[in-house]
Amino acid sequence: MKKNIFHNVSLYEIIFSDNGNTLTLSFTDTIEGNYFGYIKCSNILNFKLDTNNFVDYEDKEDSLFPLFIPEIELYKYQFYSEIIIDVGIIIKISAETINFEPLGK
Repeated sequence: MKKNIFHNVSLYEIIFSDNGNTLTLSFTDTIEGNYFGYIKCSNILNFKLDTNNFVDYEDKEDSLFPLFIPEIELYKYQFYSEIIIDVGIIIKISAETINFEPLGK
């Protein structure tokens, strides 16, 4: 089952838990920059970050964050869930449990 979540937001941080088995992605809205919500991925099965040479770290002013995201795709399967963010930079996370809470609209 596919569901589109978190429309027109900015990803501003990815936090891994101390044990590395859980990560939380935090978002702001793109209009006012207020905290929008989070996606928490528990019992991570796979994590992929492909920058496609989008970020040039030789430029001191260049940064990955905040990253504008038109929408996030959430897929639910029988034994796991997966989110995909594809904006030139691709973030793909598979986990046993993916919870999200949009605080905004």
